[in-house]
Amino acid sequence: MSKIRIGIIGNAEFREPLDLALRSADSELDLHVRLYDGQDEAIGLARELEGIVDAILFSGPVPYHLALAEGPLSVPASYVVFDEVSLVKAFFDLVRAGVDPSTISVDTISDDIIADVSRELNIALAGIKSMPLREGGVHDDFTGFHIRHYRAGSTTYALTCRSLVQRELALQGVPCHFMFWTKHTILKALDL
Repeated sequence: MSKIRIGIIGNAEFREPLDLALRSADSELDLHVRLYDGQDEAIGLARELEGIVDAILFSGPVPYHLALAEGPLSVPASYVVFDEVSLVKAFFDLVRAGVDPSTISVDTISDDIIADVSRELNIALAGIKSMPLREGGVHDDFTGFHIRHYRAGSTTYALTCRSLVQRELALQGVPCHFMFWTKHTILKALDL
């Protein structure tokens, strides 16, 4: 039986944690990893991979939506979802750093996931400001969202799922934590 060929498209900044997770991937998968330096490169990488793989897994919703905005792919495609497990880990990282998660701004994650995790961890949801990624909203101003709330004093820290936003916030002096997937989340996406 031949292996299932899966193309994986992700940000080059996260090569190491991606490699660590993929070491535990099913041995029946033939993985073709392509990394980009800028998110717009995901479009060309997807077009390159669609001719040599059975399916494509993007490292997140942004490169996925960018690639599909250029037209449908000829193979099934999906992306690693920022799920409850990843958000719990991010909240844990924040608490360990001395940040109160009830005073943060969060981008990309759905309001439902934020509410579920906040309830589970007994974190006051009312103080959390969120800007979920919406359909067609890849180019929305996530950086400005975090900056406005931080400078208005309604948040003390930003939690972002986008490395571009993390870099821009650092330049603006806004304290920020980058949320990365867990190994479990990446392997679950591969299984699906």
